[in-house]
Amino acid sequence: MFEQFELAMHISLLFSAMLIHGVAPGDMYSSTIIPIPKGKHANVTDSSNYRGIALISIFGKVFDLIFLDKYSDCLCTSELQFGFKAGHSTDMCSMVLKETLAYYSMWGGSAFCTFLDATKAVDRIDYCKLFRELLRRDLPAIYVRYCVICILTM
Repeated sequence: MFEQFELAMHISLLFSAMLIHGVAPGDMYSSTIIPIPKGKHANVTDSSNYRGIALISIFGKVFDLIFLDKYSDCLCTSELQFGFKAGHSTDMCSMVLKETLAYYSMWGGSAFCTFLDATKAVDRIDYCKLFRELLRRDLPAIYVRYCVICILTM
C-alpha cells in the first residue's frame, strides 16, 4: 500500500514539474502509429483503407486523462457535432437527415443537402487558430504549450 502511495506521489511531482517548467520528457509525447484496416472486407492494398491508432506511454495516457477530467469544460464542442464525440455517433447524423427528409417529403416541401468529405481535414488544421481558441477558452497556457510540443514532434 505504501509503495503505491509513493509511486502516485512521484508521478504527481513529475506532472507538476512538467507544468511548472513547461518541459516534458521525450517519451511522454512520443507515440507509435499503428495502421488498422477500416473494415473486415477492406482492400488491404489501398492505403486509404487504413486509419492510424497512436500508442502512447502509460504516463502520457494518465496525464491526458487528468487533463481531460480537469479541463473538460474548456473543451466542449457544438451539440451539432456527431462524429468523434462520446455519445454522438455518425449514425445519429444519418437518422436526423432521414427524419428531416421524411418530414419535408410528407408536407410537400423541398429539402436541399450539402455533403462534405472531411476525411483529410486533420491534414489542414490551422494549429495557430486552434491554440488561440484554446487560450480564449481559458485553458492554461502551459497546457497549450504541451500541445504544441506534441504536435511539433509528430
